[in-house]
Amino acid sequence: MKKDIVPGTDYIIFQDDNVFKYTTDSLLLTSLARPKGRVCDIGSGSGIISLRLIDNKNIKTFTNIELNYDSYEISKKSIRENQLEDKINSFNINVFDVKKYFDNQSFDTVI
Repeated sequence: MKKDIVPGTDYIIFQDDNVFKYTTDSLLLTSLARPKGRVCDIGSGSGIISLRLIDNKNIKTFTNIELNYDSYEISKKSIRENQLEDKINSFNINVFDVKKYFDNQSFDTVI
């Protein structure tokens, strides 16, 4: 497992060559996104999007949803390393089960 710096931040992100790793697409998305309020990243992978956007003053809460258990665990490790447990919540659930965990209109922005 590699320990990298999240581009454009001082945050640490862990990545495993055998599990999904973020790409330039995620970095471009976070550069163009205008999230606000309660934000949810569906298919959050390593958590790169939440780590890049969490300091945005327009964001109240950030929720990561990831089906792959290994990716979920890696993102949780990054969140703990950066002491962001109070700002970023992560769930290891299938997107089809979201309604079991969240009410309608629980999020203002979905990525």
